[in-house]
Amino acid sequence: MIWDEVRRQVLQEDDLILLQECRLCYEAGAWRAAYIMAFLAGMEGLERRIDEMAVGDAALGRGLRQARESPSSKEASLIDLAAKHEFLTDNEKKRLHAVREMRNDYAHASQLSPKAYEVEVAVRTVVDLVLARPSQVLPGRARALARELATDVHRLPPGVDAEKRFVAEVAPRVHRSARAVMLKELLQSREETGQLNRNLTARVVNVARQMLATWRPDLGVAAGWNLDRLLSESPAMAAKVLIHPEVWSLVPTDYRSRVLGAAQKHEPELWPAMVRILHSGIEVEGREMLLQKIRELPLHDWPYASAPPLKELLPAILDVFNGWSLQAAKWTADRLSDVPAVEFEKLDPDERSRLASALERAGDPKALNSWGVRDDIKLLAARTDLPRDFHTQLQEAWARIGAESASDATAGHSEEPSAEE
Repeated sequence: MIWDEVRRQVLQEDDLILLQECRLCYEAGAWRAAYIMAFLAGMEGLERRIDEMAVGDAALGRGLRQARESPSSKEASLIDLAAKHEFLTDNEKKRLHAVREMRNDYAHASQLSPKAYEVEVAVRTVVDLVLARPSQVLPGRARALARELATDVHRLPPGVDAEKRFVAEVAPRVHRSARAVMLKELLQSREETGQLNRNLTARVVNVARQMLATWRPDLGVAAGWNLDRLLSESPAMAAKVLIHPEVWSLVPTDYRSRVLGAAQKHEPELWPAMVRILHSGIEVEGREMLLQKIRELPLHDWPYASAPPLKELLPAILDVFNGWSLQAAKWTADRLSDVPAVEFEKLDPDERSRLASALERAGDPKALNSWGVRDDIKLLAARTDLPRDFHTQLQEAWARIGAESASDATAGHSEEPSAEE
C-alpha cells in the first residue's frame, strides 16, 4: 500500500494532517472524500512553501497576495504562481491542474466518484510535486542568507561541521536563478581586521566553496555567473573560494591565470591550496601555470602551518643560494632547516645533491660567505631524520666549511655576521 511510502517522502509534519484524513477516508471506502482531501493537502502544502519562498521576494509576495484574493480560483492561481517562479515545471503544472479539475468534479453533487487507484494517483501526484519538496530559496532570500552569514556571528554554531550541515540543508534548495546571486553576495563580504571578522570571512569562504562544489555550475557560460565581474569586484575573496581542489575544475581554463593573479602574498593559506591542486592530477598546461605562481612565494614566506613543497620550490631555492643576497640566503636557510624530512625525501638524489652544493656555496667563506647559512647547515647536519645521502653531503659540506673558516681565522679574517645578515 502507498501510505508507508508516502509517510517517508513527506518532509513536514504539518503536511501529514490532511493526508492522514485522506487515508481514513480511503480506508473507509469514501474515495470521493479521499480524493478531495488529497488535493487539499497538496494545496495547503504549496501555499505554505510559496509563503516561505516569498521572504525577501517582493514579486512573489505580491503574487501570493493576489492568489489568495483571486475571485475565481485560489488553487489555480497558486499553481500558476508556483510554475511562474519555477517551483513547478510546465508539465508539473498541467498535472496539478488535472487533479484540481477532477477535484472540482468530485466536490459537487453528482454520480461521479473516483476509483481507489485514482485516489492513489492523486496522492502520489501531490506528494511528488509538492509535499516531498522543500520550499526553494529565491534570489531575495539568497541575498539575505548571504548577508546573515557574513555579518551575524550567531547565524551558525562555530566550526566546519556546522558549515557543512548548513550547506547540505540549504544548497539543494537554492533555486537555479538564485545561485549566482548568493555567490556574488557572499564574495562581496568585506574583509575586516580582528579575530571575529576573520572568523566570519573564513565561514563565508568555506560556505561559498561548498555551495559551488554542490551546484557544480559551468562558470564560463552558465547564465548569471559573470566571472569577469566577480573577479573585478571581489578579486581576493574570489581567489580564496576558487583556489581549492574541490572547485578549481569549475574555473574555465582562460580564467585561471586571472584567479591566480588575484591571490596576494599576504594570503598565505592560498599557496598550500595551490599545491594540493597541483598534486590532484590536473593537465600539463595547468601544472605549469600553478608552478609559476607557487614559485612566486619565497620559501621563507611559506606559512608554518603547512609543509612547503620543496620539490616544486627547488629551482627558486637554488637561485637564492647561488645568488648574492646574504639576507635572502639566510632567511631561506632558516626556513629550510624546519622543513619536514618527508619533503626532502620527495627530491631525487640529484636534486638533493644540488641543494647540498648550493647550501655549501652560500655558506662558504670563499663564496657568498653567509654566517647565517653556515649556522643552518650545522642545524641540518645535526638532524637524524633526513635522507642518508643528503645527511652525509651536509656533514661533508660542514666539515669543508669548518676547515675554510679555520683557515680564515688563522689568516686573521673575522667570523662575525655581516650587517646585511
